[in-house]
Amino acid sequence: MRVVREEIPGLLAARLCGLHRTTGRYLVFIDDDTVPAPDFLAAAVAFLDAHPRMGTAGGKILPRYLAPPPPWLESFAWMLALRDNGPVPLEWKAGDGDFPSWTPIGAGLLVRRAALVPDYLRHVESHGLEIERISWRGQGLGGVEDKDLVLQCLRAGWSTGYTPTMTLTHIIPPPRLQFPYFAKLLPPMQKMWAQTLHAHGFETHPPILPTTLWFRKIKAWLVF
Repeated sequence: MRVVREEIPGLLAARLCGLHRTTGRYLVFIDDDTVPAPDFLAAAVAFLDAHPRMGTAGGKILPRYLAPPPPWLESFAWMLALRDNGPVPLEWKAGDGDFPSWTPIGAGLLVRRAALVPDYLRHVESHGLEIERISWRGQGLGGVEDKDLVLQCLRAGWSTGYTPTMTLTHIIPPPRLQFPYFAKLLPPMQKMWAQTLHAHGFETHPPILPTTLWFRKIKAWLVF
């Protein structure tokens, strides 16, 4: 085991540091508030070994609440990086139909090195400033650099997947169970996610006329 300090803040710099300082064929990125199950790494290796064209994958992320969760939390649990997509492994690649809702996130992100080198590194060289702008620094207003990584691998011809045997526990403190946290986090996160999908060519919604935007906002406010 080796601890390496990266002086540049942000997840993008940390992940690039991990990529450059290691040589293994698989990498796993784990957040500081997630605890992998004892068999997490064995499950990760077995899953990618069984899917040679899979570039990225994620597993099941279950909560450990440090305070009682509010009754409305279930509708927003995905914003707390919680994932349970069932007992069956999943795989998707570009051209398989509608973009899935279960693509992996940064917590417990499993990546095949061959999917990152050299294609993703070239992508970062060309779009590093833009990716850095949406990169997490602590509990900011959101970041989708992990999704950018997954989408870039999909564009390069790799598939993405989900396996229920790769399990993490996400520790969630009381402040992240309060409504103001979600109200602050949701709008910028959804906006950046839509922009990232569009930049990679995976956005399937048709464009709207700018003049209809405020009418749509008023309608959404009344509906919800």
